[in-house]
Amino acid sequence: MADNRKGGVMFGRVSGVLAALFWLAACGGTGSGLGSAPAPTSTTDVGSGALHGAGATFPAPFYLKAFDTYRHLYPKVTVAYDAVGSGTGIQRFTQQTVDFGATDVPLKPDELAAAGGDQSLVEFPATVGVVAGCL
Repeated sequence: MADNRKGGVMFGRVSGVLAALFWLAACGGTGSGLGSAPAPTSTTDVGSGALHGAGATFPAPFYLKAFDTYRHLYPKVTVAYDAVGSGTGIQRFTQQTVDFGATDVPLKPDELAAAGGDQSLVEFPATVGVVAGCL
């Protein structure tokens, strides 16, 4: 898996699929008209394959919805996600046992180095959460 994950083709595919998944989940709705996910065209070819990720529990419901929406649109592509916590997700990603990881904060310099350096991955915010408290 190490050679595939660091290869330009695999890197591009993982980034593209994840971006499409997040867009679909963000723009998807209940299917009642406005906000419904677009139907794929007959010429859409996203290829086939499987991705496996692990990490933070907070965004897991969002990811699972996004991956399920994508699977319905493109059944030749599967994405699995293990909500095991940010620390375990980082460990699995740096050990190259998953294709992508999710964490609540950007990688620390030592984690970034263990993952292959800043030229081997892309970090981007996928969700935003709010914590409210009483005074």
